[in-house]
Amino acid sequence: MKDKRRLPFVWLIIMLGSAALTGLCFTPVLAEESFGTNSQTTWITAEDFTPRDSSTTYGYSGVGYRHITAGSDMDAGIRLPSGALLTSATLFYFDDDLSRDPGLRIIRFENPDTPNVLCVLTPPGGAPGYDDSDSGCASIDEEIDNFDNTYFARVSLSSAAGSDLQFKGVRLEWSRQISPAPATATFNDVPPGSFGFQQIEALADSGITGGCGGDNFCPNNPLTRAQMAVFLAKALGLYFQD
Repeated sequence: MKDKRRLPFVWLIIMLGSAALTGLCFTPVLAEESFGTNSQTTWITAEDFTPRDSSTTYGYSGVGYRHITAGSDMDAGIRLPSGALLTSATLFYFDDDLSRDPGLRIIRFENPDTPNVLCVLTPPGGAPGYDDSDSGCASIDEEIDNFDNTYFARVSLSSAAGSDLQFKGVRLEWSRQISPAPATATFNDVPPGSFGFQQIEALADSGITGGCGGDNFCPNNPLTRAQMAVFLAKALGLYFQD
């Protein structure tokens, strides 16, 4: 399986390498991320959803809202980074139909013929009007694996309800684990506390850099075009067979 940790380092490599190759003098500011669990929120708006099949049509019910005019289901892809932990999903909707409710399913596809429903959301009911609910999808706890799976959100509305049943979108809550840099430095010339220590340790841990020899990184040495090419090839996983 490919190392999924490498792609976030590509932008850092490009920025530092471009400056080295063009001779620019600058002092980059590297944002430090807090260690531990980092909580995130991602929205899938109604505009991101498309009909599940050709028999499903929809209409606009106001700013950001959609309703079904024929059929029932609309799908949208879930695009979270591999390794993220999807914890919950909340449906935002308008319900003025006393006999029908909107629905939401979060689905993992291991292949086109094997859907796995991670959660089924059915609002608990209540007064007509605008509302939101995570009932049934409050505890998903799915670790995202984009290499082997694809993920979808499926909203179900009754076409018979017309504009009395609308949806605005789905809010996903997820988190990722950020590990601290090691207490013992990989390279003798980049001790803990040095500028770029965490980023250099991340590159070393991912196999993107092995330093300049003698257990050193040579952080102040110029970067050649050939070295830049090696960094980028390793970060992107680009190789030719021998």
